[in-house]
Amino acid sequence: ERTCDDPIVLDLDELGDPAYDLVCSIGVIVTPEGDSYVAAAEEISCYASGESLVEAIENLQASILDSFDHLTTTGEPLGPGLERQRAKLERVVRKRACA
Repeated sequence: ERTCDDPIVLDLDELGDPAYDLVCSIGVIVTPEGDSYVAAAEEISCYASGESLVEAIENLQASILDSFDHLTTTGEPLGPGLERQRAKLERVVRKRACA
């Protein structure tokens, strides 16, 4: 039996921005934390929170896009952890070409 405190497992199929595509769905775990929710896409090392389930997922989508944009356009050298995250993001996120 499921309670209100149980984590919610779902697949994220889109990023909420028409300029980006997901190559494949991303597994997400959303966990209630007091009066808020924490959304975790552990396979790509992205996390976010929100006051509602929907807000946590929307914030996670924004976090994924921000991380992708930053890590793929920075001119600075990346450490090993950020380099791994960049590689993971590049495998699942694609920026659409301008029309």
